[in-house]
Amino acid sequence: AGDVQLAFSDIVPAIPLESLSSARQDLGVRFGQSPSTTIHMLVFPTFDAKYSKIELRRAISMAIDRDEISRTIFRDSVRPGRSFVGPGVPGARDDACGEACQFDPAKAMALFEAVGGAASVRGLLELAYNVDGGHKTWIDAACNQITRNLGVACVGNPTPKFSELGTKLRRKEPIGVFRAGYIGTVPVMEYYLGNLFTTKGLANNAGYSNPSFDELVAAGDRAATQADAIRLYQEAEDILVRDLPVVPVRSG
Repeated sequence: AGDVQLAFSDIVPAIPLESLSSARQDLGVRFGQSPSTTIHMLVFPTFDAKYSKIELRRAISMAIDRDEISRTIFRDSVRPGRSFVGPGVPGARDDACGEACQFDPAKAMALFEAVGGAASVRGLLELAYNVDGGHKTWIDAACNQITRNLGVACVGNPTPKFSELGTKLRRKEPIGVFRAGYIGTVPVMEYYLGNLFTTKGLANNAGYSNPSFDELVAAGDRAATQADAIRLYQEAEDILVRDLPVVPVRSG
């Protein structure tokens, strides 16, 4: 019998943030990068009146420089988020969010001042996140941008695990705006829109509810062709742009 040779591969699926800057050089030909359909967002708890005004939500969104976060924090290993659906999914639009997700500090400040400025949020914005996911660095960067561009204190609010954030949400305890991510394991728009944003969606952490949105998603599910389904799902996504229950920040 001939000798049997075994080959072992040591694969790291995600490189820690602190190693991203040197990963290409350190790993050489072993470094690889593949597209991701995971989206990351900041979610507004609908039960908290502090975040009930669309102008405030738009101001926060437009005060965040997604390109800078993607470039400086993630070393261009992620894409700036301007859609409620993961990239590469049929029907996904890179800039579905339009103006609401474009960095514009002047308009952001004008919107913020129109709803009362810092006094409207009692002088403080909090971005809650789970410590076990390695999110502190980019949350701190987003907070720094919000403080710089809206003139209001912003702090990260760490929680050990995301499940604890879920518990606080179910109890309607105040947690501020909170970070959430969604892994697109099924490459269809409905997987995101239905689970994340319909009234009875399994992952609707925001508690968002809009009957018109629900009806469009349901109509897309019943559509006879993929093209018809995509058209209806995109109309539903346009409602999310107007309501802005979450702020897309990045994908990947």
